[in-house]
Amino acid sequence: MNSKTRVWIILSAAQLMLWQSSAFATVNDPVVTPVGGASTSPQTVSVTVTDGTNGATIYFTTDGSNPTTASESVPSGGTILIAKNSTLNVQAFQSGSTSNLVSVNYGVNASVSAGSLHSLILKNDGSVWASGDNSAGELGNGTTTPSSTPVQVLAPSGQSGFLSNIISVAADGNDSFAVDNQGNVWAWGSNGNGQLGVGNTTNESLPTQVPGITGAVAVVTSQSHALVLTNTGTVYGWGANTSGQVGNGAMTAWETKPVQVMASASQPLSGIVALSAGANHTAAIDDNGNVWTWGANTTGQLGNGDTSGTAQAYPVQLSGVSGVVTVAAGATNSYALESNGNVYAWGDNSIGELGNGTMSTTFSATPARISGLGAMVNLGNQLAVDSSDNVWAWGDNTSGRLGLGAQGNDATSPLELSLYSGTAASLADTTGNNQSVHWNQFSPLTVTVSNGGNPVANTLVDFTLTSGSGELSLTSGGSQFSGIVQVLTNSLGQATIYFQEGSSGSGSSLVTAESEDGQSQFTLINGGIGVPNLPMWGYGVVTILAFVGMSRFLMKKQPRLTA
Repeated sequence: MNSKTRVWIILSAAQLMLWQSSAFATVNDPVVTPVGGASTSPQTVSVTVTDGTNGATIYFTTDGSNPTTASESVPSGGTILIAKNSTLNVQAFQSGSTSNLVSVNYGVNASVSAGSLHSLILKNDGSVWASGDNSAGELGNGTTTPSSTPVQVLAPSGQSGFLSNIISVAADGNDSFAVDNQGNVWAWGSNGNGQLGVGNTTNESLPTQVPGITGAVAVVTSQSHALVLTNTGTVYGWGANTSGQVGNGAMTAWETKPVQVMASASQPLSGIVALSAGANHTAAIDDNGNVWTWGANTTGQLGNGDTSGTAQAYPVQLSGVSGVVTVAAGATNSYALESNGNVYAWGDNSIGELGNGTMSTTFSATPARISGLGAMVNLGNQLAVDSSDNVWAWGDNTSGRLGLGAQGNDATSPLELSLYSGTAASLADTTGNNQSVHWNQFSPLTVTVSNGGNPVANTLVDFTLTSGSGELSLTSGGSQFSGIVQVLTNSLGQATIYFQEGSSGSGSSLVTAESEDGQSQFTLINGGIGVPNLPMWGYGVVTILAFVGMSRFLMKKQPRLTA
């Protein structure tokens, strides 16, 4: 064998070894964190994907299909912002070799959203149901007939069946919005000012696609503007924009098509992971836990320290809060929940919205911590949930909207709601039944509200005198009430009420105490409250004494006989 032949054999063997190492190279499976299930984020899931194979490219899909080299890619250690109710499929590719397919499901819990006179229900199967007013087609069933029971939202015009694969819904006045798992946005309902974002001013009774948006993962809306968050962390908005609440740097009457929210004139806002829409302002969180706000600022609801009422058409970053995981925008105020469980509020405080124990026309233009709340895990407008799944509420209680068991009593500090399931709670009095109530005097009765032996603390309870005799009346100890007395229990679940006898007599009464939490009713029966009845032997004594007295009286009145 000559030298040329030997060189050729050596080179061929080396090439074969290189081909084998490439063809049979092992590509590690990608690692996805978190591994599916529930997420603390109300709208999206931030997923980290890593792979230990040097030089491998990670491709992914979120629509259930298998990834290819034409799919979107993410570097090892990078993050993907995906919507709930999505299936994340991930696969690593290198030199013709692939890893195993990694598939992770991120489910969505059933959710609801309410407009002025209609409601939307998103079921965990991705279908949407609606009920209520339908004058503008906001129920999405192709009619304008109202329905007091939920009807399923139909598929878009030209398609059969029903709207499906939905991951997010939002409702405002007479409008409805939805996002599907392909990243499309759908709108229906009232559109007189182009608020549906579909480019015209015609009402829509069937879902109509909002143009110009891809990769949508969540939609939020308020009185007259809507915003969409995409899987790239960018934001688009449309609708009323007189205060800059759409966030595109302009202050125009209406934006009838989606426009991108801009950080500045030349730089789009990016890195956003959650949104909330107030009446005329917007709040957002970025992937570093910072809060951004824009729009109206009449009562300091932007939280940027400006007390002049100047609106902002571009987002401004807040100071004073960090590590924020949830944000909620109210009508004229805003709230933020930090990762440590602390809640901050800013803006209007005319009805106790700031939860600081006061009610004032002076607003707060910077975030202030609500001291009565700690270890919170979720947040809404004037509502919060703690780590033990207890619900706390404060602020405006018009029509009993806070669920505290009374109507019209605004709460200046957070109060825990009484939410029970299973066995109904009970009321036990601590002073005993058959308590004496004397004429024209106030007599106290202390009761303890309990559920399964546990006190129901800091809860408004309605006490009502429902029946009785002896002319008993229910009071607060110093003034007369008609029908109902509302009492706030203390930290031990105790409340003190008073009774007064309006006239002489005796009898007993039935008292009902109720906490209107929608799930349980508290009842207290005190069979002997009132001027106590005499025992049977007492009536006998009274009868004897009356007979003796009458006899003596009659004997005194008899004429004397003389001889």
